[in-house]
Amino acid sequence: MSDDYKDIFEEMEKYWRRMFQSIQKNFEQMDENVKTGKLQGKWEVTPISEPGVHGYVAYGEFRSPDLLPTQPKRLFSQDKAREPLVDVIEEEKAVKVYAEVPGVEKDQIKVDTTEGVLEIRAGEKFHSRTRVPEGLDIKKASATYKNGVLELIIPRTQIVAKKDKQKIPIQ
Repeated sequence: MSDDYKDIFEEMEKYWRRMFQSIQKNFEQMDENVKTGKLQGKWEVTPISEPGVHGYVAYGEFRSPDLLPTQPKRLFSQDKAREPLVDVIEEEKAVKVYAEVPGVEKDQIKVDTTEGVLEIRAGEKFHSRTRVPEGLDIKKASATYKNGVLELIIPRTQIVAKKDKQKIPIQ
C-alpha cells in the first residue's frame, strides 16, 4: 500500500476514534443528567429480541430545554411501531409488494390504499406507508401471509407496454 493511501486510512481511523469518543461522552453526560435530575421526564428502554433483530429502543421526553436547546421536545418517537422492509416490484401485468412483518398473526394485518399510497399496519409492531404506481385495480388485489412475509399482488388496470430503448443524439 502506498504512503498516500496509508495516510488517508490513518486519518480516517483518527476521525472515527474521535467521533466514537464524542458519542460515548454524550451518552455518559445524558446518563449523568438523568441520574442527577437535570434531565427529567418519562423514560422507557425496551429490549428487542426477535429473529434477526437484537438491541434496544429508548423512548423518552426531555423536560429541560436549556440542556439541549436544538433538540425537539420529544427525542424519541412514542410510536413503538417499526417500519417493515417493503419491496415494490413492478411487472407488466401487476405490481407485487412484499413486506416483512414477522411475529404477528394474519388477522392483525390491515392493508389500505389512498391516492397512490399503500398503508400496511401489523398490530402495534409494524407500520408502513409506501407509494405505489397509478393504474392499479385495487379491487382485484390478492394478499397472502406466510412465514412472516406479506405478499400483495395488485393487477394493473391496463397492461404497461414494454418500451424499446431509444438513443437520443447529442449535438
